[in-house]
Amino acid sequence: MKDKILHSLSKLDVANDDHWTTDGLPRLDIVNEIVGEAVTRADISEHAGAFTRKNSVIVEADVEADVEADVGVNKDLSNEELCEQELCEARKYMGEAQERLRKANASMDVIIRKREDEAAGRTTANDIKAYQKSEQLKRIKSIR
Repeated sequence: MKDKILHSLSKLDVANDDHWTTDGLPRLDIVNEIVGEAVTRADISEHAGAFTRKNSVIVEADVEADVEADVGVNKDLSNEELCEQELCEARKYMGEAQERLRKANASMDVIIRKREDEAAGRTTANDIKAYQKSEQLKRIKSIR
């Protein structure tokens, strides 16, 4: 049953309002339809933890328990301090990723501008005329 529930949740479309309640929870009738048998809200909570429309990454409840257990491993730091530390690290990685994205976008902009500059003034009619002229020159050379 657990695998069926997780599979059905993975099929839900975040962009489709019909799949979600107004609270952002998966609609039971949709999940029941995909699973093929009756599923309760408790079943979903038991197997998929905090799965919602905004948090549509499926994290199994036992994985969440492992994470919670890991948070308590370092006795020198409180759970709050560990969470703050994790948040700082995540922000650092997010900043690095945003910088890479900014650079990649800038590089792509340069490529697009270069293509546009190369194509500036080019029209299909001008391309046809250039082709016709080159063919005419070939014929003239072949006659000589």
